[in-house]
Amino acid sequence: MNAFLSDFEHPQLLIISLCLSLPIMLWTTWKIFPRQGDFLEALRYLYQPGWLSALRGEGLDDFWETMKLYVLLAFWAAIITCFYKYLQTHMTLLYSYWSQLRFILLSYLNMFLKNIF
Repeated sequence: MNAFLSDFEHPQLLIISLCLSLPIMLWTTWKIFPRQGDFLEALRYLYQPGWLSALRGEGLDDFWETMKLYVLLAFWAAIITCFYKYLQTHMTLLYSYWSQLRFILLSYLNMFLKNIF
């Protein structure tokens, strides 16, 4: 896990983007799979071999449920990537402003404390 996070320029932004995208991911999961059983059935079809589904007569159901799950996973990856790229472009600017503001505030605090003591 640590090697994976070190591949990113800002691993904190990845964690923040995961947290920000979580409500959207849950909402889309609920829209694609309205019942909990639908999602669990899609997971079952994902890990069940295709030939076994064909023998049971569930080949078409297996295909569609697996495709819905793949579309959901691709959407999740796209949402996380969009949040990460947005934060990467805008958060670095805000962070630079914050570091300048922090430096100014600490220098004023230092001057204030020197005048008091």
